[in-house]
Formats: sequence, C-alpha cells, structure tokens
Amino acid sequence: MSEAPTTHFETSSGAVNTGPGDQNIYNYLQAMPTLSKDPAGRTPRTLAEEELDWLRVHFENPVQYIEAFEKLKEQSTVLLDGEHGDGRNAAARMLLLRIADGGKRLQEVLLREDERSSRQLDPELIDDEDRLLLDLSRSSDDLWRTVEPELSEFRESVRQRRAKLVVILPRGVSHRLGPELTRLRFVIERPPGMELDIVKRHLRVAGIDPTLADTTPNALGKFLVQRRPLAEVATFAQYVCKAYLEGNNFPGACDKALEALQGHPESAANLLAKVRNQSARALLLAAAMMQGARADAVHRAAALLLEAADPTASKRPALQHPLLSKRLHPLSAQIDAAGRVRFSELGFDIAVRACVWNDFPQLREILRDWVGDALTVRELDDADRDALITRFAEQTLACRRPRDLLILVERWSRIDNSKTQLRAAASALIRGLHDREFGRQFRSSVYDWSTDDRLPPGRRKVLVDVCRDDMAVSHPNAALVRLHHLARREKHSTMARNALLHLTADDHRLRRRMLSRLGSDLSPAAYERGGRKHEREDVGLFLDHNAPEPLIDAGIRTHPLISESGVRNDLTTGWAAVFRVAPAEQWTSSVHDWFSTACAEPATFGVLIDILIAACDRRGDRLGAVYSAALAWTAPASVPHAEATDFPGRVLRQITAAPSHQPPTARETTPS
Repeated sequence: MSEAPTTHFETSSGAVNTGPGDQNIYNYLQAMPTLSKDPAGRTPRTLAEEELDWLRVHFENPVQYIEAFEKLKEQSTVLLDGEHGDGRNAAARMLLLRIADGGKRLQEVLLREDERSSRQLDPELIDDEDRLLLDLSRSSDDLWRTVEPELSEFRESVRQRRAKLVVILPRGVSHRLGPELTRLRFVIERPPGMELDIVKRHLRVAGIDPTLADTTPNALGKFLVQRRPLAEVATFAQYVCKAYLEGNNFPGACDKALEALQGHPESAANLLAKVRNQSARALLLAAAMMQGARADAVHRAAALLLEAADPTASKRPALQHPLLSKRLHPLSAQIDAAGRVRFSELGFDIAVRACVWNDFPQLREILRDWVGDALTVRELDDADRDALITRFAEQTLACRRPRDLLILVERWSRIDNSKTQLRAAASALIRGLHDREFGRQFRSSVYDWSTDDRLPPGRRKVLVDVCRDDMAVSHPNAALVRLHHLARREKHSTMARNALLHLTADDHRLRRRMLSRLGSDLSPAAYERGGRKHEREDVGLFLDHNAPEPLIDAGIRTHPLISESGVRNDLTTGWAAVFRVAPAEQWTSSVHDWFSTACAEPATFGVLIDILIAACDRRGDRLGAVYSAALAWTAPASVPHAEATDFPGRVLRQITAAPSHQPPTARETTPS
C-alpha cells in the first residue's frame, strides 16, 4: 500500500434528464472558461480521477483490509485505526472505491458542513448509495467526544440509504469505544515486507523488471530497515523508477533515490553555508523554486529576489556579470539543452527549498512577497507558474503559515483584468483547500469571502471557479453553501447563479439541500428574524431550482424527490414567497412547466397542483393568479397535451377540494 497525493476525489456519474432549461445551462457552463484547469487542460475532476487511477494500480493490501472490506459490505460502516504513516487514508479510499464499483461518487464528510446546522454530522446530507469518508485522524479528544454520540444516527441513515461509510479514528480513542463501535473497528497495519512490495509494484507499473529489487542493493536494504511512513516509501520508489529510466543501473538508481530522500538536506545546508554572496543565494533559491523554467526567467526572478531581500544591494553594469551558466555551476545547477535550469542531483531542489524556509524564518514574508512578484515574470509559462505556486504552498504550509498563501490569493484576486493573476489565485486557493491539516481553514476563508457584500469582482470570479470546479469534486455540500451566498450577492453577472445550477443539475442530494436552504430563508420564521435582505434574490434562485422534471425523476434512486415530505414543504414555502413578492411575468413560465409535467405524468398531477394551491395560503387573489395561468396555458396555440383540454376545470376542482380554500371569482384572477 502506498499513499496517493492528497487531492480528494469524485467519480463521474451519469446526468439526469433535468429538462430543456437546465440542460441548456449545463451546456453553457461546460463551455465556460475555467481558471482551475492546469496547463495541460485538465480540470480538478480529471486530476481527481487520475489520482484514483494511480491509487488503484499502486495499492498494496494492509493487514485487516480484506476483513474490513467484508464488514463494510455487511454493516455499511467500518472504523479504521492504526499508526500514523501506515496508510489508513489510502486504505479507506480503496475500500470505498472498490465497493463503489465505479458507479457512485466518493466524497469526504465534513464536520458541521452547513453553517446552519447545530450538529457535527448531518444525516440529511446522505443520499442513496453514497460512498463517504470521515477522516478524524487529526481530531482532538474533545472533538471526538462531540462526534461519537452522533455517529449512531448518522450510521443508521447510511444504512437506510444503502450508503457506505469509512471512519478513520483519532489516535488513542479505541479503548473508549462501546461494544457497537468496537465490532466495526479494524487496525490497519503493514505486514512484514510491505515496503519491498510497494517498491516492486512501482517498478512493475513503470515497466521495470520488479525482480531487480530481489537483489536488494545496499541503498535499498538500508532504506527498507527503516520504518518510514508509507508515503515516503512511495516517494522513494518513484525516485528509483525515475533514476533507473534516466539510464542508471538499478543499484545506482537506489543510491540516487536514497540520496534524494535523506542526504540532500545536509548537502543543501552545507551549500547555503558555503555560498555567502547574496546574489548567488538569490540565484540558488530562484533555481530551486523554478526548476524546469527557462534560464532567463530564473535570472529575472533571482534579480527580483535580491532586490526584495536587500534594496540597497549594489548593482553591477550588465556587461560585468559572469555568465549565467558559470554562476549556476557551483550551485549544482545547469542549463539543459532546452535552455531550462535544472539541478544535477535528483531532489536537490526540494532540499534547498526546505532548508531556506526552515533555517531563514526572517525571510518568509519577503519570500511570500517575492513569489507574488515573480509570478508576473513574462518568461514564465503557465506550467512554470503552477509549479512555483505549488512549491511555495508546500513550504509555507509545512511551516504552518497558511495565512501567507491566503494573502497571495487576496492580492492576486484584487482586480479582474489579469487572467494570469486570477489563475494563480485559483491555483493557490486549491492547494490550500487540499491540505489535510489546513483545508478547513481555507474552506472557512472561502465562506467568509462568499458572504462579503463588497467582494472584489476578481475574487468573486476565483471563488465561483474554485467552488464549481474543485470544491464541488471533493466537498459538494460546502461548495453549494458558498455558491448560494455568492449567487444572492452578485449584481452585474450570473456566474455564481449559473454555477449553482450546474452543481445541482444532476445531483438529487444537492437539489434537495438547495431547496431546503431556500425554504428556510423564504419561510415566515426567517422574516421574523429579519431575513428579508436577500428575499428577491432567493425567490429568483428558487425559480431556477423548481423545474419539475428532476423533482419527479427518481434516476438511480428508489424514489423521486417529490415523494419526500420535506421537499414538498420546501417547495410550498418557496412558491408562497414567489406569489408574495414576484410579478406574474417572472413566475408564469415556471408554473406552465409544472402544468406541462402534471399533464404529461398523470401520477404527479395531484401532488404538483396541490403544492401550488397550498402556496397560495388561502388567498383568493393568488388562487386566482394560478387559475389565470391555467387558462393562459390552455390557449389553443399552446396546449402541449391532449389531456390538457379540461385542465382549467381540473385545477378549479382541486382548488375547491382543498381544505378552507374558496374558488377564485372573476375579480380575483389578477396576480398580486
């Protein structure tokens, strides 16, 4: 078993036929430019799927993995325990991936995901056949004591919806588990020889004869006797493959891999101690941060770093500078045949970066500001910029300084006319969101920004893009909450509104969640709390999300949304707000859609019309407006179904039959 990169994931699912309106929006959004694509044109969803593919082919079963898989099939929930570094997260994901059988998305459960919930775990967020990962490995004892009592109800909802849940336990709580949870607990451990198996699997996947590892060269043997986290074992194996494919024999490849993993930190520190000249140090760090970039870009970035670190540094005339290649040589770097700067030793750039951030804490803010400036060096291409952001994020998060990354996101997204800076802001934000330790802090920052009425247009673009294309892959409910706040606050565009529609178009759970939020915000209780601030915007969003087709189409679920009493209540509340505040021309087409569906699907006629009638709240003027809409819909040129010929009469009879409702009079057929 080996750990994959730490991006979260979601498998593709088939689209539900949501009707012509939503389908048009979906196509429009697919064509929208995205800031989140990497230079190769891959979206976060594509990258997440590639990560899953990587995990599939590199995974080695740990101890108790098979037993946990069988228990998960039987009981719908398992709890994974074990030592840090033994691959519990990878095991959890593989359990869910294999049991999903390629048909259902895998998503991480967030604690207190909706800001309106008083619970850490919300059973309402679970949909049919979900595959859920709850990673509590970094949680405190106090948090576990809050979560544990809620697990029983959450697990029952998982069982009822035929979903699957894997929980990664915090360390040290196993002795406090009750009998019910103890029988679901499995200790994930590495069996003897697992490290060598991981190396062999990497060799096999890379097309290298795995039996080469049976000779156990000295460097390989030295590495295998150490109990390293499995993520490091995977990194070592990747280094071996890279070095071997570059032409080294197998023992030499193992030597280089071990040196890259263990020896370079000391070598990097010695080089920095030896190189005292500021200009040389600036070039060394620029090369380490931009390895693989064009030499002129590294040269320009080094000059910017020197100026940032010491604005008073003397500047030689350009013709007196030594040759760039000569300046790089004593730094263990060189310019390759393609004109790009690379270090001669595998992994040396990583060691230089770590050494600078760890041993020069006084430079961290200067380096942050330098990265912000270096991004604009025109000789850099998009791949170079992405690499620069990734390397900065790795170092600043390793030093527990997430605020440095957030500051750059804020700076790069302050204006909206620089695609380079907006892409950088999105890229930096995604790196923070994917961090296991600080991801929650970044999600919190996205939430705070999304509720800001004075959000800069550039940052709005970045947030919509990241929520739609990245957060929606790993944490769709969190993405929905933030897009809702953004959509109700946008005045000069519909980016967030369209993204929200795209997010809910083929996902019953998210549509239900959106209707629940709107039902809460548009309810009389919300008005009593002073919740009218975004009333008109939420009415518009409700009309966006009340298309009848996805409400009556069960898709792969056992029942349609309309069959749920909570959904019907939210629809009634939403329609009541529509009739209360919106002019008829705003809602007539939506009501006509409901009429069309009611006639096309006779089994739904009663429930759809009853919702509209109940939303009129016994008011004759509103009932009259619905009846007028029925008359207009059955005009000779617009009747889409033969069954609709007596439609107004059927609506009138249902109005008359409704409790305490009076049929509309001629004076009550004009909407308020």
